[in-house]
Amino acid sequence: MSAWAEVASRKGRLFFKSYSKSGRALVFNGWVQAAEEPADDAAVGHLTRAALAESEPDVPWPDFRSGTTPEMRRLLDTVGVKTYGQYQGGAKQVSIELDDRKPGLMITPSRNEGRRGGFVALEDQAVTLSRDIDDAKLGAAVRAALAASE
Repeated sequence: MSAWAEVASRKGRLFFKSYSKSGRALVFNGWVQAAEEPADDAAVGHLTRAALAESEPDVPWPDFRSGTTPEMRRLLDTVGVKTYGQYQGGAKQVSIELDDRKPGLMITPSRNEGRRGGFVALEDQAVTLSRDIDDAKLGAAVRAALAASE
């Protein structure tokens, strides 16, 4: 099974988010957990796996016509902000992908280009790890990718 997650670092907290597939696009599915820093590597790895476990392969496309979706509201409330632009301010973010067609877990840092540009993947800095890696090593790799994020 394929799975997708993101981990963001913002103002001394880590946010673990799960994504699901809707057609050919990924959508935030509303699963979010927060951890205060400093969190140990094993806890970071465990929450990253938990986010991946919440991914689903085929979900309906959200209805964006009425504004902020309930799923996005859950993220904003967890972070303590009113808009995604506020969330993005000062955040660093990495994506984690587990794909059955590719070996292992791919962890990709990003560059925060603000409200208009969003989080842009730094593909040349992506690393792939064994899917069987222990939580502490996964957490350390997520932290290294966050450190490489701009």
